[in-house]
Amino acid sequence: MAVERVGVGRLGRVPGRTLWLTAAVAGLVVVQSLLLAPYRSNATGLVRTVSSLHVLNALFIFWVVLRLVKRASHLRQGRGPS
Repeated sequence: MAVERVGVGRLGRVPGRTLWLTAAVAGLVVVQSLLLAPYRSNATGLVRTVSSLHVLNALFIFWVVLRLVKRASHLRQGRGPS
């Protein structure tokens, strides 16, 4: 689905950074689910500690989405990306 959005964005001449942010959201969501795999498999030690990065990744997804919304609203208003 993100590939389709990026493709449509390219046809609509959306700036490259906005397209990268759109694709990054999809990639980060995939990483988010992969980070929970050690926790769900009852792993122990350092492997289970990797699951704690799930929280940081969620914050990063939130930040990327905020940047994307800001850029999209600027583009929609015709002010250009900021």
